[in-house]
Amino acid sequence: MSIGTSRASYASTKRCSASRVGSKRSARWPTKNRDAIADTLYEALDDKIGNLATSGTEEDYVEAVVSYHILGEGVAARTAQNLAASQYERYGDFPGLAEGQRHVARDEARHIGIGVTYLRQMLAHHPHARD
Repeated sequence: MSIGTSRASYASTKRCSASRVGSKRSARWPTKNRDAIADTLYEALDDKIGNLATSGTEEDYVEAVVSYHILGEGVAARTAQNLAASQYERYGDFPGLAEGQRHVARDEARHIGIGVTYLRQMLAHHPHARD
């Protein structure tokens, strides 16, 4: 996939992302109570995001968006939220936690939306990138 870098939105989002890469990598992902599958996923995610700090091409950015916004936020985070919400219902009345979880879910939906919107724009401007 070859994507041109002429779009202003890529440049501005890359600057924003690059400033976050260092903080994400230095903070690292949580390690408590993780299994081998989670370790593998976090390592792959760290590699994709880390590529932004080293080469920072638009292709690296697209891969990071897919990895973080679509797979991380869209699959892993949403699954964890659904599991947590079901536990609140199962074990009793936790209105504060349930409300907090609704706010987190709304925030995560925005993160997913940012990634999906970016990818839609990229594909609209670079239809050959579908290959």
